Amino acid sequence: MSTAKVVYARLTTFAGTAAALGIRIFPNQANQGTTYPYVVYEEFDGERFPTMGSDGDLVREPVRVNLWHNDYDVGRALANQVRLALQRFRGTAGGVTVDDIFTVPGSPVTFDDLARAWNFQRDFEVIYRE
Repeated sequence: MSTAKVVYARLTTFAGTAAALGIRIFPNQANQGTTYPYVVYEEFDGERFPTMGSDGDLVREPVRVNLWHNDYDVGRALANQVRLALQRFRGTAGGVTVDDIFTVPGSPVTFDDLARAWNFQRDFEVIYRE
């Protein structure tokens, strides 16, 4: 849950995403009828780094961020702002102390025929302290 706090806090306060997204940032699935653009993020199980035979307070947790937009060019530019909001961030966000956020390469851009929108997917690894 800590990664969710970080993603939400960064995207709602970062200048390049705050105005465009507002609070249209959802865990796992957007509300029906949500207008574009919006973000859906998915958290994955984290890994605790062992120290001296026990788990330490340092956690590495993957998160997938999906930006949805019905305009490719505008969506691509906003997806870049999402990346800038998260990539290599260090500090406190959402009450969580973040050591670093890394971008995972190989994220696809797809078009959903039913939604008639582009999905700009980006994976990150968030390293934070519990």
